[in-house]
Amino acid sequence: WEANEGPGDDVAAPYLVCDFTAGTGHSRVKHIDSLCNLPDIGDQSVQNLPDRTCVDAQLLYADAKKCATKSEFIAVVPYTAWTKISYKDLSAYSGINESARYVGIICPGD
Repeated sequence: WEANEGPGDDVAAPYLVCDFTAGTGHSRVKHIDSLCNLPDIGDQSVQNLPDRTCVDAQLLYADAKKCATKSEFIAVVPYTAWTKISYKDLSAYSGINESARYVGIICPGD
């Protein structure tokens, strides 16, 4: 969070926004939109599981912090260099040299 606070009030950064309410992916995306003012965010869906739906969003730091505090069922996680793994490193670690899809667990936090 600190890295995204520094550049200034008018600089957007990438965040993963997840909704953990009961319902469908569509209802969760609408919930994210209503709480975080993210129209058309449904096009940015990156994960839709029975227990959560996550979307990519470009947010200003203040908007991301505000969104994160709107509901206990919304998690906002900044993307940073520390949360990214290159394909080269991932394939070297896993031993898989072909195209594959990997799913990570994003835990809501402070």
